[in-house]
Amino acid sequence: MLSPKDPSNPANHITQLDLFIAQHKGVNFSSALINAISNSEKLRKQDKDTFKTIWEMATAFENWNHSDLTIGCQITREKLRQSFALSDLSLELIVRLASYEWK
Repeated sequence: MLSPKDPSNPANHITQLDLFIAQHKGVNFSSALINAISNSEKLRKQDKDTFKTIWEMATAFENWNHSDLTIGCQITREKLRQSFALSDLSLELIVRLASYEWK
């Protein structure tokens, strides 16, 4: 069984990524968060790859193909919640930034 502090434990990676995302709660542009993650020396390649997957899911066309942006936010939030162990703060930031791509 992997311990929570074991670097090979995938849950530890999402926690590190989640903390990093939450620390950037004030960003207003997706490019700022994407660049911060890409350029971070604190995050491992696995974290960065996981974020790419998260961002692809968050910005997927089928999430936002509705006349009401609120529906897209709800769909995206639920998909991310079911797929990744992210805090509400990180989820809200990702969904908000993804919604800007579809305004």
